[in-house]
Amino acid sequence: MKIALDIDHTVTAHPEFFLKLFQMWQAATGIQPCFITARPEIMRKQTEELLWRLGFPYATMYMFHTWYEFPYVDEETEVVCRTEHSEWKVGVCKQIGVDVLIDDCRYNVEACRAAGIFVLQVHSPGGK
Repeated sequence: MKIALDIDHTVTAHPEFFLKLFQMWQAATGIQPCFITARPEIMRKQTEELLWRLGFPYATMYMFHTWYEFPYVDEETEVVCRTEHSEWKVGVCKQIGVDVLIDDCRYNVEACRAAGIFVLQVHSPGGK
């Protein structure tokens, strides 16, 4: 069974919990969880350093292809960006065979659930 973790407002909101989950899952199954993040590929080095500082070992990380400016210019732009990102996340989950996604973003949660992916939603300060 493959688990994927979101990073911002998920792992970063509860790092001790997710580090322990990561370690226990890998020890119990021999399968290392992966990360799927909206962070763009140009932020890979900083993101790997962040995860390392939080205690995570190197793990496979899927990163979004586009950088969006925050805050969004308007509501329509936000809907387009979030929809594109959610569709991308569903595609990655399907492509790599994710069984469980843990994410905070309601857009990702709704899209993945609609695609038949089991999702655990994290509620955290600053989450979407």
